[in-house]
Amino acid sequence: MKAIIIEDEKNIRQGLIKMLAVFCPDVDVIEEAGSVQEAIRLSTLNACDLVFLDIELPDGSGFDFLRKTLNRQFQIIFVTAYNQYAIDAFRLSAADYLLKPINPEHLIEAVKKAALLSAKTINDTSLSLLLHNSFEKEKKILLKDVDNIYIIKIKDILHCKADGGYTHFYMIDGQEIITSFNLKEYEKALSRWGFIRCHHSHLVNFNHILRFSRTDGGTLILTNEIEIPVSHRKKEHLLQTIQALSRA
Repeated sequence: MKAIIIEDEKNIRQGLIKMLAVFCPDVDVIEEAGSVQEAIRLSTLNACDLVFLDIELPDGSGFDFLRKTLNRQFQIIFVTAYNQYAIDAFRLSAADYLLKPINPEHLIEAVKKAALLSAKTINDTSLSLLLHNSFEKEKKILLKDVDNIYIIKIKDILHCKADGGYTHFYMIDGQEIITSFNLKEYEKALSRWGFIRCHHSHLVNFNHILRFSRTDGGTLILTNEIEIPVSHRKKEHLLQTIQALSRA
């Protein structure tokens, strides 16, 4: 895979190049850039397969770069020291993200994911979704199963249920989508949008909670009268979270 690194700190660029040479020898770094404008001017940009993209750059952000490269055919792996950019959500929409300082195991995993994805069929959708979530009020998430790619409005998700390493998404219209990410990944990504872990196997959308029943140890009643169990361990935290969200 031909790769470009867009990162303003030279020592981090050099460190990443060395790590790729050791842990991901199939990745060939063909160019480097330290700013948005430098990256856009690269003649090799359209010839690369993968871009390691920092979010905060001297003359703008990684998002500025994405908006100005409309006909992109490459995968994106975010590299950032900051977690206020909904990094966990990015992980579900882009190829992956790396948090500085870079962990070699995470680097290997991210590169493998990028290699498996189709830049033309998946990446354009993913990146437009990232930009949408960064600047628009109505949030969406990209979900993938064996045969399809779904762009789902987060407000339309009723709840999520764990199934080993898979997660079942249940929508308000009755649709069910099964993805190959575990529930913990989605908990990190969706908690900022009002999703609550009420049980080891269940993540619920606060906006669809109708009531909490104390029978049988605790049960949440959601839209469409769907019943979700509440574990004893998570009951107190759940009620505190519901109260906090209700005041927000």
